Amino acid sequence: MAALDWTAHVDFLAQLGESDRAVFVERGQRVSFPAGVVTEYPIDPPVADVLQSGVLRAFQVSDQGRGSTIAYVSAGTFVGTLPALGPRPTVFLQPLVDSIVLRLDGARFRALYESSGDFTRALAVHAGTILARVVRTLTVRTLGGVKERIAFDLLERASAEQLVSGDIVVSVTHEELADSVGSVREVVSRALADLRDAGMVSTLRGRIHIDDPARLIAIVQGLVD
Repeated sequence: MAALDWTAHVDFLAQLGESDRAVFVERGQRVSFPAGVVTEYPIDPPVADVLQSGVLRAFQVSDQGRGSTIAYVSAGTFVGTLPALGPRPTVFLQPLVDSIVLRLDGARFRALYESSGDFTRALAVHAGTILARVVRTLTVRTLGGVKERIAFDLLERASAEQLVSGDIVVSVTHEELADSVGSVREVVSRALADLRDAGMVSTLRGRIHIDDPARLIAIVQGLVD
């Protein structure tokens, strides 16, 4: 079996055998996650959720009420409960666009976990990718290239604005964005022009609308230049 590239996107269902995958596809319930409506995990009783379409922001909240992004999640990712012996951290999921998860109920989840080696291996791969994404997120915030830092900054601002107004739009000047990512206005303007030409954002004076959050997330995750 080929070694996994932990920086790449991992499709959870692709890790399963045909029979296990069929359980998800044929018996899974499709649950809608409307844009901007935050959901708390883990869910009790435990469920097995796979993001079928859309994009999610995963974040935690401190005792003082401040939120911090753990990762941005794209389609194909497992977002359900991880079986664990110890405490499970509370994570909040914020859909940036209308999203759909494919959900197995607790009984089927436990049956697969206890009987299927492919399923438990896929959960182990998922746990590894969680750590890789957290490390990647920290790296982008501190050491990422200009385009990566801009993509992350725009996603963070848009996520915060969505919770207030429901729209994923950013009110920020090129100068303010340059100060935020530790660059200069000319470099930021060129990077934004590239993002606009690629159809990821639309720009008006002092406002940037996020047109394709999934592709911005791919930049943050290092999947595209």
